[in-house]
Amino acid sequence: MMRILLWFCLLTSGLLWISCKPDPAEILDRGEAYFPLEVGRQLVYQVDSIIFDDAGNSNRLDTFSGFIRETITDAYLDSEMDSVFVIERAFRRTEMDSWQAAQIWTASRTYSTAFRVEENQRLVKMEFPLYRGRKWNPVRYVDPGIVVPVGTEEIELFAYWSGEVLALDESELINNFNLDRVLTCIQADEDTEIERRFVLEKYARDIGLVARMDTILDSRCKRIGDFTPCIGLDWMEKGEKGYIMSMKLISHN
Repeated sequence: MMRILLWFCLLTSGLLWISCKPDPAEILDRGEAYFPLEVGRQLVYQVDSIIFDDAGNSNRLDTFSGFIRETITDAYLDSEMDSVFVIERAFRRTEMDSWQAAQIWTASRTYSTAFRVEENQRLVKMEFPLYRGRKWNPVRYVDPGIVVPVGTEEIELFAYWSGEVLALDESELINNFNLDRVLTCIQADEDTEIERRFVLEKYARDIGLVARMDTILDSRCKRIGDFTPCIGLDWMEKGEKGYIMSMKLISHN
């Protein structure tokens, strides 16, 4: 009798989970409008960041602010005949400064997946159809152990990444923009006391990325091999290398 009850509980819990998960075939709006791509599209962001730098055991914090402009200037077909859009990124410190060319990135979108190639790393930004709880691997095409220079240090930026839709089609006020339909998705959210990987992105329909928040940090306890002194400490205290960054949209066409 106990076995029958246990089997029934497992079966009904599985059926409940299945019933809560939408059938992709029944989703008419797949969400591609959250990742619009067209030549001529331009978005400008205000960027604020803190670089953690332990050069010479100084635990120095360097703050940087400025503006990033992303302009889709061209498009071409790749070997699989998918359209790839070229993004020219420019930077300036103040609104009085001239724009300085920074990087060339690319973005593409297939029937199932949205990609961005940032600093030669191909990242999966979202998978379609979108729905609350949808999960994916943002670093499917990236070595999670690759080290990336930040200041004078190097850090495994892509360790522990895991994507998920947290909210979909919700209204939100972001930097004076009243947005009717916003997608909130996590790209990374892991805190091991000695490593913190957090990347949160917000997209608006027919606009694209409107906000991003990163916390990519290693603590000094990772270096010394003992995490106990760092338990309970704020990351502003125990962070040794990495960065904290926020991006907010200020204009778009």
